[in-house]
Amino acid sequence: MKKIFSYLNLFRQEIIVLFLAMGYKETPAAVRASVVAALLYLVSPVDLVSDFLPVAGMVDDVVVLPAVFSLALRFLPDNVQRDCERRADKVARSMPYILVFLSVLLLGWLCLLVYIIFKLLS
Repeated sequence: MKKIFSYLNLFRQEIIVLFLAMGYKETPAAVRASVVAALLYLVSPVDLVSDFLPVAGMVDDVVVLPAVFSLALRFLPDNVQRDCERRADKVARSMPYILVFLSVLLLGWLCLLVYIIFKLLS
C-alpha cells in the first residue's frame, strides 16, 4: 500500500513540475502541446476505451496521463526542471492550505448555484 501512495505522490510532483514549467520561455513547444493534449484527452468525451465501461473506460486515462507526463518531463531542459522541482516542493508543502481554499471556493459556488436555481424555480 505504501508503494502505491509513494507512486501517487511522485505523480503529483510531476504534475506540479509540468504546470510550473509551462511558465518558462525555455520550455519546448512539444512539451507544452503534449501536456495540453493530455489534459484535453482527460476531459474529452472521445477516449480510446469508452468511459461507459465501468473499469476499462477509466484505465486508459490512468495509463495515458502518467505516460505523457513522464515523457514530457524527459524533454524539459535541465535548468527548467531543476528550478520547477525546487518550486514544486514549496507548492507541495502548501498543498493542504490550497485544498482547503479550493474546497471553500467550490462550496461557495455550489451554494450560489443552489440559491440561483431555487430563485428561478420559485
